Amino acid sequence: MSRSKGTFPRYSKVDVDPELWPLRYWDASRFCESCGTRWPNTHLFSKCPTCDIGTTIDEHSAPDMRWPDAVKSYLASRFEKLYERYNEGRTDQELIYEDEKKSEDFDFDKIDTEIKNSVTH
Repeated sequence: MSRSKGTFPRYSKVDVDPELWPLRYWDASRFCESCGTRWPNTHLFSKCPTCDIGTTIDEHSAPDMRWPDAVKSYLASRFEKLYERYNEGRTDQELIYEDEKKSEDFDFDKIDTEIKNSVTH
C-alpha cells in the first residue's frame, strides 16, 4: 500500500506510556553495536530505532537516556519508516517537485535546475 495506490501502509498502534517507567529501568540495557547507544532493556528496543539492527542485552550497563526520551525516539523512528513506505522511498524534495510540475504557473526548467542544485549542495 502506498501513495501511488492512494492508500496508507498498514500501521499498528503501540500502546506505550512515556510516563510509566519499566521496573528496574537502570539495571540493564540493550546495546546497539552500530551506533553505540544503550537503549532501555525492553522488547521495544530489540532493534535499534536509529540503525534498525538487532540489539544485545547488557546486564551490566544502564540505558543512555531517560525512558520518555527513549519512547520519543522509538515512536519517531516508527513514524519515519511508515512515512518512507507511504512515499515509496521518494524524498520530500521529489514529492514537492511532483506537486509543482502539476501547476502550469511555473518554469519547469528552472525548477529542475533548483532541485538539482539543492540535492548536490
